[in-house]
Amino acid sequence: MASANLTHAEHAIPDGWQRVRLGDVAEIKGGAGFPPSRQGRTSGDYPFIKVSDMTLKGNETYIRLANNYVDEQDVFDLSANVFSPGTVVFPKVGAAIATNKKRALTIPTIIDNNMVGVTVSDEGRCDARFLHNWFEAVDISQFANVSTVPSLTGSRLKAEPILLPPLPEQRAIAAVLDSIDDAIEGAEAVIAATEDLRDSLLHDLLTRGLPGQHTEFRDVPGLGTIPADWEVVRLGDVVPKFEYGTSVKCSTEPVGMPILRIPNIASGQLNLSDLKYAEFGPKESASVQLEEGDILLVRTNGNPDICGQCWVTDGLEGHWGFASYLVRGRADRARMNPWFAGHFLRSGVGRRLLKGNIRTSAGNYNLSVGGLGSMPVPCPPMHEQDSIVDTILGLIWGIEAAEQEATGLRLLKESSADALLTGQVRVTEVH
Repeated sequence: MASANLTHAEHAIPDGWQRVRLGDVAEIKGGAGFPPSRQGRTSGDYPFIKVSDMTLKGNETYIRLANNYVDEQDVFDLSANVFSPGTVVFPKVGAAIATNKKRALTIPTIIDNNMVGVTVSDEGRCDARFLHNWFEAVDISQFANVSTVPSLTGSRLKAEPILLPPLPEQRAIAAVLDSIDDAIEGAEAVIAATEDLRDSLLHDLLTRGLPGQHTEFRDVPGLGTIPADWEVVRLGDVVPKFEYGTSVKCSTEPVGMPILRIPNIASGQLNLSDLKYAEFGPKESASVQLEEGDILLVRTNGNPDICGQCWVTDGLEGHWGFASYLVRGRADRARMNPWFAGHFLRSGVGRRLLKGNIRTSAGNYNLSVGGLGSMPVPCPPMHEQDSIVDTILGLIWGIEAAEQEATGLRLLKESSADALLTGQVRVTEVH
């Protein structure tokens, strides 16, 4: 989230607000360098935070506090600064500046010399939570010196203008924006919990069936324990044919048929951010055209974790094709629900079996199509396959709904921060 308006020198000053320099209300200090011999401790007086301990998830930054600790004697020996709770910390050198990584500390902390901390020094004029939200909204990279390696300096940061409303209004603005943050964190917690539930249920549903429906089980080599009445077949028995895609050169120009390639399914989900197109004659067009329920797998890649990734075509409108580094299988719908097969191939058991059919050559990993057809797969009765797919789909929809909610809340935070922190909307107008 970024808003250039927050520091624009010509921005109108709302009634009762004042424009000050950041250095007038905050102390700006760099961190300390700690030698490797003093790092890696799992306990101590203070957490020691490095740039690598700040991770970006969505638009939110998280600080890992339980990685490195230093003792008070270390701080004394190296004349390091102890940064108080509420200090906003972020990288000061390199490309990390542009990623908008910044977060307020929750406990007294030491930071390394590649980071900078900004702490409110005049609590009678500036509220710490207001300043944190200001930093959350502003694009820090605009403060960096322009050079081969962008860098922030204390003198430049101190000179930056900031609009300050009266202290009660600062606190009210911070309360509004913090409440949106709380809602975002709640939505992200729902996503994480549902993803954990999906991952744990996925294995049980695909190897032990629906809860409470089976009482007798048997062990199958390669598959583990499955219900006694489930059939075990070779993948080639229920997906009788695997075909390569087109080798025709594709273009970003939206002319012809859209072609799914490795980047579009490498995550196991459909990603259309890097879509390309190709033109064909009628005969080849028919041979590469996808149908609902086609099973697509990555057949070759330099990354073994991407090789064998699977997506089952769903929801594509119009005519679509697939590229030669993918392989397509079509299930015998009388015996196998293709989405059941897709979920199995993406499961832990399925991935392990797929890796057994991956070979390396000239730096690439290649999926053996012949070996693919020989893979053992569980084959429950069709009605149970359909019920398992519906159960998994319900979990996926729950995750997607929570992700949409989180995205909407992030957009609300961005627009609210821009309006409130510039005085375009006064806090008394927010309901």
